Amino acid sequence: MRTLCLCGLILAIGGCQQTDSKFERFPVSGTVSLDGEPIKAGRIMFIDPQMTLDPDPAEIVDGAYKLMATAGHRRVEVNVSREVPGKKTPLGSPVYKEVVDPKYNLNSTLEAEIMPEPAPGNILDFEVKSIQ
Repeated sequence: MRTLCLCGLILAIGGCQQTDSKFERFPVSGTVSLDGEPIKAGRIMFIDPQMTLDPDPAEIVDGAYKLMATAGHRRVEVNVSREVPGKKTPLGSPVYKEVVDPKYNLNSTLEAEIMPEPAPGNILDFEVKSIQ
């Protein structure tokens, strides 16, 4: 009897699973440049303005990024940190500073629309500027 109940419970739980299209992810890729030059290493993040979904982050490598992201309107943040020459933490680690203007990260004005498209999906390129 116990085995029968357990099997029934497993079937009921498995049969009730539904995928929520709100969480379905779609391919997004593109390039990111800083002052006209490809970003060698950085990070890009696609953020739901309503903050109801987790951000979709990706590493920028040699000016390009690639990720799977949820569809919809997103605020985009770009971060690039560079080592500060001659500066070390008290433990001897290098000190880094953000080089991208805050209007492209903390106060980002960049926006994108992620469309529910199969591969190659959304190709979104961004140009950002340094802190002046």
